[in-house]
Amino acid sequence: MKGHLTFSYRFNGADVISSHGYHQVPTWAPPSQNGYGPYGYMPPPPPPLPGYGYGDEALMKKECSQTVNQNLCLFCLESDPISFQTDRAGFVSITIHCLKSQLDILINDVTNLSMKGVGEGIENVLKDCNVNFSIAELQLNEAKRNLVTLNYEKAFGSVKASVSYLQTCRGNLQKIKFNESPHEVYDDIDIYLNLSSVAKTLIHRLH
Repeated sequence: MKGHLTFSYRFNGADVISSHGYHQVPTWAPPSQNGYGPYGYMPPPPPPLPGYGYGDEALMKKECSQTVNQNLCLFCLESDPISFQTDRAGFVSITIHCLKSQLDILINDVTNLSMKGVGEGIENVLKDCNVNFSIAELQLNEAKRNLVTLNYEKAFGSVKASVSYLQTCRGNLQKIKFNESPHEVYDDIDIYLNLSSVAKTLIHRLH
């Protein structure tokens, strides 16, 4: 690893240079052709809020430039073509979808590791991680509901709360000196943490 993260194990060759080092960025769920966002169950976006306007590439870049990881922000938004037709609140909704997809990746990571016969102690910690990921997903669902009702402060808090469950998982793995190779779980947690910072910044800019 040596000072920066190289996420090279699950991506479509999309290289990203960021202030945090040289990264490759994740392949999240493909955009839906029938609904709003990477999944198909959200309704089309409402009319933009007064003073916000619909998105375009320039607005997307402007919003992402205010985040701690502009390239990760852009990669997430560009994974859904609706980002070019929505408003700033729509950007947040898409980012939450990316966070949910990242949780799916983590659940897959941990489930696969649990099936490798790593020992009962490690398996129990991995099971606890999956429980934490499930609770984090509930927090993201709450963030989406708060976003719909324009309660941005609560949406911010829900995204922030989701992070604590991933940090608990990582802390428990570190306590038992779990160090699988490649470092998929730790790296995917870091991606989630970086993306959650993006989401929180975008939410804060809606206030």
